[in-house]
Amino acid sequence: MQNKFYFVLSFLLAMNISSCKKDSNTVSPFTGYSYAPENIGHEIIYDVDSIIKSDFDGLTHVNHFQIRELIADTFTDNQGRPTLRLERYKRLTPNDPWVIYKVWTANKTNVHYEKKEDNITYVKLVFPPTSTVTWNGNSLNFLDSLYYSYLTFNTSDSYNNLSFDSALTVLQNDYEDIIEKNYQVEKYATEVGMYYKEQDSIRFSCCTGNDTIEFRRHYTEKIVSFSN
Repeated sequence: MQNKFYFVLSFLLAMNISSCKKDSNTVSPFTGYSYAPENIGHEIIYDVDSIIKSDFDGLTHVNHFQIRELIADTFTDNQGRPTLRLERYKRLTPNDPWVIYKVWTANKTNVHYEKKEDNITYVKLVFPPTSTVTWNGNSLNFLDSLYYSYLTFNTSDSYNNLSFDSALTVLQNDYEDIIEKNYQVEKYATEVGMYYKEQDSIRFSCCTGNDTIEFRRHYTEKIVSFSN
């Protein structure tokens, strides 16, 4: 009887150890949620370059400045959802004081991350990221449909002396014909958010081919630093 008791006890201990090992080796599913931070106080500083060749005066206008985007607070929107208040500050040089000039908002759900920029809501990310998913980034606004896709995700990257263990690239637009060319891309890193943005819109003079640019707007936001 005593030997039987020790046998049962040893069996139960072995099962418990095996269960612990399985638990410790369990890998959490990759959701991509951390590509869109939501903690109050999180901020990113960007170098911004805006180059516009005007079809009005034919001149090229170049502007360089910095933007600071801060998750300042949360509130409940009219749908009853927790919503991030994003304060956008601007300065011309690193020696100038920050001046707030815009307030945006953002919402993160189990299936997507949406951001309201200048009163237009875009679906920036969908969860989890996969190589086959596409989605209409304008599904929550009045603009024409524009289908986004992931070029890469969950890959390491570095930019401007910053290293990211897990990053992704969203291709928002890549269209070209004899009249126009449009390219838009955004890059995100876990616990950081968007660290690179590029928009390039070109309109060529009618019927002259791609050698004569009538209008162009090239805009970039490039991360300088971030803090949580």
